[in-house]
Amino acid sequence: MRKSVVSTVNKNAPPSKMEKKRRHSTSKVTHPKKPARKKSRAPQNHGNVVFKMTYQTDQHTLEVHLINATELPIRHGRLLDAFARLSLKTSSKRQRFQSKVNKKTCNPIFDEKFVFDGVYISEFQQARLKIKLLDRLGVSRCEPIGEAVIALADESITWGEIVTRTLQEKADKKQVS
Repeated sequence: MRKSVVSTVNKNAPPSKMEKKRRHSTSKVTHPKKPARKKSRAPQNHGNVVFKMTYQTDQHTLEVHLINATELPIRHGRLLDAFARLSLKTSSKRQRFQSKVNKKTCNPIFDEKFVFDGVYISEFQQARLKIKLLDRLGVSRCEPIGEAVIALADESITWGEIVTRTLQEKADKKQVS
């Protein structure tokens, strides 16, 4: 049988070079601090929407001719299946319409007319038209591209002139144009 040899450590002996290194090193590894990344808050381009509005005073209808959208951003490395939702909110009611889907394009041409009934001139001060562009991702799922909110208080808009508005990520009540 072999006898095991147990070595004893003399605590009064001077420390070796390895022991000195172990004492001075810490278990925490410190790296030089990197500056924190700043998120860029530069306004992203969400595209533009082109439309024309006319108001029929005798019939109390507002006709919105949605012409096209331009410069929409590419999402997830693919072209968009874009469509628009138009919503007119007055003091008395809210009406909504939806356009057809334009597949695989970043510059969809809608060329659709939507007629909002029962819109009176007295309600124009509080009335807002919201045009929201969305990307269809599947049968029932869609992702917002951008939106534009138009105040009907600006009477020059309803004369039938072509209007181009920049899409915002999400339009605030303060950003109404």
